[in-house]
Amino acid sequence: MKVQFNSIVSRVSQVRTEYLIGVYALLSWLAINMLFSFIGIDWVNNSDSGWYLDVALNLTPFDSAVVIGYPLLWRALIEIVPDPSLTVTMGQIINVICFVGFAVITYWLMITLNIQQPALAALLIIFVPLTGVTSVIQPRANALLLLLVFSSIWLYATNRSLLFALVVSLIPLVHRSALPFVGMIVLIALWERRIRLRMLLIIVTPLAIYWLIGISQGQDLIWYLRGYANNDSISGLPLFDGLIGTLILGVRGSMPDLLQGTFLGAYVILAIFLLIKGVWHNQKVLLALIVPPIFLVAVQPADEVWAAYNYTRFLLVPTFLFFQGVRWYPPGKAVVSHGIVIFFFITQVIWSLYTVWYGAN
Repeated sequence: MKVQFNSIVSRVSQVRTEYLIGVYALLSWLAINMLFSFIGIDWVNNSDSGWYLDVALNLTPFDSAVVIGYPLLWRALIEIVPDPSLTVTMGQIINVICFVGFAVITYWLMITLNIQQPALAALLIIFVPLTGVTSVIQPRANALLLLLVFSSIWLYATNRSLLFALVVSLIPLVHRSALPFVGMIVLIALWERRIRLRMLLIIVTPLAIYWLIGISQGQDLIWYLRGYANNDSISGLPLFDGLIGTLILGVRGSMPDLLQGTFLGAYVILAIFLLIKGVWHNQKVLLALIVPPIFLVAVQPADEVWAAYNYTRFLLVPTFLFFQGVRWYPPGKAVVSHGIVIFFFITQVIWSLYTVWYGAN
């Protein structure tokens, strides 16, 4: 009876924490969105959200820049609420729902992996410095991608094979930069015999159909793999041109590029360290969080490498596991823990203001 009572108390406490994390994610999203609204930024005309909206409105599914998943959801909401003044809001509704869902799933994943202080770890992943919240404000695929990727990791860790296969099958239809993650996690699932042929067919079929339809509509055989930016090399190197080229641009006077290159370089060093230390040995699925960021930074040119930054928060999960048994958090000092989270959030505000100011000058 006592064990059952303790189990109920534990579950109630977990639900309360889930609720609070979801509320924190929602409030932080609303705060940063209000900041951008106060500044008066035009997402459609001043960012790549315009590409997503064009695909959503015209249903041109083989645009060279945008994969169809997010625009389809956006178009569905536009059809439900056909008021032109709310078009951007419809895209942001998708974002905030996905971001809150991602926050809760991240907390579940921390519990599943037995991470110390799972709530704090989840909040640090949610508010990863500079882009944790800012990257999911504008109407584009980032929030949906985060939700699907972290859901797939959690489903894999909890042995929900069919749901895992279904979620992974959707990821390539959201953003092509996630293909290394999909390839890696599928290889791991085959390695550990978590999926069979039927599951593999579920995973590859949506992308295969989408790819073949693109070819039938006049695209070439590798159209899905083509980037959308100018791929001219800055450093002249075959690998890590994006990282080195970004640092070169930063040294020449571009502060955002200098910050981006510095952070990317630090994350690559962290990923290589985690790979060498073998933090993934007991949880091989962690390789899907460690290897793709290295790969993306290695192959993407400077004008596309920012996409790799969206994957750097993945590295915090194996980092927390590496510190298992080590008091990486201040025990008994909740005010310090809260201070760290607040600092991470403040970096979102500073980055938002700076990027808008830099873009206007």
